Amino acid sequence: MAGRADAAIVACSASVAERVTSGGAALPCQVSTTYDQDFQNRNPITVNREGGFFGFEDWELIDKVGSGQSGSYDVTQLDDFDTFGNWMMIFKSGDDTFLTGYLLEATQLTGDWSSPFRQVNRNGRVSYKDVSHISFYGRGEPLIVAPPSPPPGPEPVVDVPAPASLGLFAAGLLGLGLVRRRSRA
Repeated sequence: MAGRADAAIVACSASVAERVTSGGAALPCQVSTTYDQDFQNRNPITVNREGGFFGFEDWELIDKVGSGQSGSYDVTQLDDFDTFGNWMMIFKSGDDTFLTGYLLEATQLTGDWSSPFRQVNRNGRVSYKDVSHISFYGRGEPLIVAPPSPPPGPEPVVDVPAPASLGLFAAGLLGLGLVRRRSRA
């Protein structure tokens, strides 16, 4: 299929986009109109061709997981998930489907998925094909969160204790005064 003149990665329809969510919200979704396999043995790898999914051509494979009709995902369970700033899920089914990708950002580490591969039988009944696997890809640098800065305002008042030597000096003067008084008497 590769090499067609009309090859492109395009936005998914709303009904396909809502098949993968994080916190109940649909994720950004794109589909390749060319590729039905996510080949890793090509240069560039499939997801980095045609301008790359979501406009990036530096995706790296993290792991392949899952199959079936639906499930949940947790990016934090993937090896080395914290070495990336963005993640992408690529869904693959098989014949008559194209790679379908969903973009995850730093706050979208967990969620739910349902197969995006819709099929209609000759009676017009809609069903969804099983997902053969989901490939997780990462890219970009992890976000470094700086500790919060203190709120602006006056500096707090801090009591500074008098040095211990001041008390010792005062005791010495008192003692000197007593000795002097005794010697006069």
